[in-house]
Amino acid sequence: MCNKIKEWFISKPVVRWILFFPIAWISSIIGNLLWELLSRIIFIFMPTDSLFFKIFNYSFSGLFTGIIFMYVGVYIAPAKKKSISILLLILTILHSFITIFDVFFIYLEKDYWIILFAIFLIFGSVFSFLIINEKKNNNE
Repeated sequence: MCNKIKEWFISKPVVRWILFFPIAWISSIIGNLLWELLSRIIFIFMPTDSLFFKIFNYSFSGLFTGIIFMYVGVYIAPAKKKSISILLLILTILHSFITIFDVFFIYLEKDYWIILFAIFLIFGSVFSFLIINEKKNNNE
């Protein structure tokens, strides 16, 4: 059953063009939630309000979320992988800057840890962008 869905999905480029962004976005949310769960399990005896836990959790959460978003989006898109990776990188950077702007100017309760997440989200996306395009250049 799963193979039939995969074959159908791969054979329909129009569907892949429509769904590459939503699937990348949903995958990054699921990856972020799984990272939150994993970090809580790894640091089960550490208080979640400690400085080390917050730095570790927000930085790696942003890093993995950026990597997942870029990789899944480029993998799902049927063609023009380099253009899609540039588009997703621009969207990630734009999202991060809007998040940082919101923290400083809109939110009443300042949660500065989100800034760390946003910065590492950019790092993860740039890292994934470089890896994707290096693979693409090596294959040409």
